[in-house]
Amino acid sequence: MFNPIETTQFLGKTIWYLPTCTSTNDMAKHHAENHDLLEGTIIITSHQTAGRGQRGNTWQTEPHKNLTFSLLLNPSFLQIHEQFLLNIAITLGITDALMTMLPTVKIKWSNDIYNNNKKLGGILIENILQQRSIKQSIVGIGLNINQLEFDLPTATSLATETQKAWDLGELLALIIKHIEKRYLQLRQQNPATHQQLKEIYLQRLYGYQENRKFMKNGEIFEGRIIGVSPEGYLGIESKQQTQFFDIKEVSFVQS
Repeated sequence: MFNPIETTQFLGKTIWYLPTCTSTNDMAKHHAENHDLLEGTIIITSHQTAGRGQRGNTWQTEPHKNLTFSLLLNPSFLQIHEQFLLNIAITLGITDALMTMLPTVKIKWSNDIYNNNKKLGGILIENILQQRSIKQSIVGIGLNINQLEFDLPTATSLATETQKAWDLGELLALIIKHIEKRYLQLRQQNPATHQQLKEIYLQRLYGYQENRKFMKNGEIFEGRIIGVSPEGYLGIESKQQTQFFDIKEVSFVQS
C-alpha cells in the first residue's frame, strides 16, 4: 500500500487518496458537481471496484498493485471540435513517462496503452461541454503496474514487461509531471505546437502505416492506418479506399 498524497501535485493542486471506491471518474464527477474543485485535482484509489473503460467495458485491477486515478481539468481553451487534442496530450504524457522504462510502448487508438500487442493501460476522458467549448474534463487513467496475473491473455503490466516491481508513488509523480508538461503545451494554443503533438502521436500510434486486420459490423477486412482526423476518427486505407471510423465503428483483430 502507498500514500500518493505525499508524492506530487498537478498544477499545484490537491490529491485525494481513497483506499477504495467504485470508480475514480464517478467520484471526480460527483465532487466536481457538488464542490468547487480546482483544476488539477487528482482522485486516486488503491482498489477500484467498478472501473469503466471505452465502449462501456469494465476495468478490473488487483488491489494495491496498479495505478487508478482521475484528473480534473478545465480545458475551456479547446473548442468542441478540438476535443481529440486533449486525448493526444494525455496519451503523450503517459507514454513520455513509460518510455523512460519501456521504450517500445505504443498508443492504441484512441486511448489505450500497449506494449508487445498487449494492453498495459487505458484512459477514459469524459467531457462536459458548454456552448462551443469544453467546460470540464474528467480524465480517468488505469495502468497495470505490479499485477502479474490477468483474466485476459491480451493484458500485461509494467512489471511483466520489465521483469521488476515498481514504486507506485514514484511512478505517479513521474506520470503526472509528464502529463502536466504536455497539457501546458496544449494550453499555449500555438498551432505549430499542436501540429507537433499530432505528429508525435502518430509516431507512437499502434499499427500506424502497417497492414492490419480490422472488424466492422462483424466482418473482417484488411487495411492500413494512415492517420487520425482532427475530430479523432481513425483513417484506414483499404482496397484503394480511405474511410474514417468512430471508436465504436471499427476494432482491431488480434493476429
